[in-house]
This record gives sequence, C-alpha cells and structure tokens, in this order.
Amino acid sequence: MSLRSRIRDLRTSADVANNEHQVRVRAGQLSELSDRLAVPAQEFPALMVGLTEVSQLNVEIPPSLEQEAGQVADRLRSIAAELPEMAIDANLDFARAQVRNAGKFAADVRAFVADSWRRHVTQAPPPIDRDLVDALAEGGVDVESIRATLEHAQGQLLAITNRTIPLKGDVEKFRAAFESVRACGDQIGNVVDPDIAEGIVGAQDAAGVPLAWFTPGRVEALSELGIVDRFRVRLQ
Repeated sequence: MSLRSRIRDLRTSADVANNEHQVRVRAGQLSELSDRLAVPAQEFPALMVGLTEVSQLNVEIPPSLEQEAGQVADRLRSIAAELPEMAIDANLDFARAQVRNAGKFAADVRAFVADSWRRHVTQAPPPIDRDLVDALAEGGVDVESIRATLEHAQGQLLAITNRTIPLKGDVEKFRAAFESVRACGDQIGNVVDPDIAEGIVGAQDAAGVPLAWFTPGRVEALSELGIVDRFRVRLQ
C-alpha cells in the first residue's frame, strides 16, 4: 500500500469516527430533550382538565390562560413529532427553548389550578355530629340509612379533597357530596328532636340522666321512636 493510499484511508477512518461521535452526541441531546419534553406533555392533559374544572368555581381566570394553554399543548405535540426526524446537524436551541417555556407554563397552570382547588375543597363542611348519629343508633333509633348515606358522602369528600388537581367531574361530585352531608344533618334533626337526642346520648354515659328528665312529653317521644323500653332506672 502506498503512503498516499494509507493517508487517504486514515482520513476516511477519521471522518467515520467523527461522524460516529456526532451521532452519539446528537442521540444523547435528543434523548435528553425527549425526556424533558415528556414531563409537560404527559401532565398537560390533566392540567387542562383541572383548569376546566376550576373554571366552574368562583375564581377569576386570566383571559389568555386557556388560549395560551391550548397553544402550548399544540407546540408540544409538534415538537414531539419533529424530534425523530431532525437532521444530525440541526440546531436544537429553538426546540430547547420551546420545551423550557412549556415547562414553566405548566408549572404556572399547576400552581393556579392547585391553589384554586385547595381553597374550594377546604371550606368548612356542613355541621353534623357523627358521634350523635352513632349514639342514636346505639340507643335504638333507626338511623342506618342516614348513617350509610353520610359515610358514603364523607368518603367521597375525602377522596376528592385529597387530590391536588381535580379530575373531570370533581367539582360536581364535591358539590353533590357536600350537599348530601348537609341533607343528612337535616334528616337527623327531623328524626329526633335535639332535646330528645340529648337525653338519648346522656343516658349512654356512665352517669346517665336524672330521672326527672323523663317528663311525660319526653317519654311519649321515646315511645314514638320505639325505644322507651331500652331505658332502665339505676339506683345510686
């Protein structure tokens, strides 16, 4: 082999090695960009649902927020489609800037939705004495349907309020569960007069209630509830 041929072969090998290095570098850059793109791309659909949900609340949403969110989502889809086809020597600065801006925007939307949702679901629940419900049941008052409804509604509220970002339909589900708890409180008041309820609960304490509490009117009310025979006189 002549010296000239050897030099030509060495140059060819160097070009191939350099190309391989470029390919490895570009593959790493594309992989990194793809990973950074995946975070906002995967999160955006849920954020858009959350934004739609909180828009039903009494909160002021910046007019451009929803429009910009749609535009950012379109850009993310476009970048995701273009990445695999980018040339080895293509400039990635614009794509990087787009992904970076999308990530910042997603963080802003997430913070807005999460804060609006948190303020809504942390409102004081309807007042209802769960211990009273249990005590009435122990005292023989039929409150099982009320208790079952209450447990279901409170379970719904717990599940919904534990979410940082609301799912589709969560605003309506929260409203329905909230009203269900309120209705249970009203039903308990309709089933048992507060004065009678106080006597039923008091009778279950170690000290009981004074015999003088059992006036004719109260005894009649206990009879109507079908639980008067559950009371006993205890001498001290």
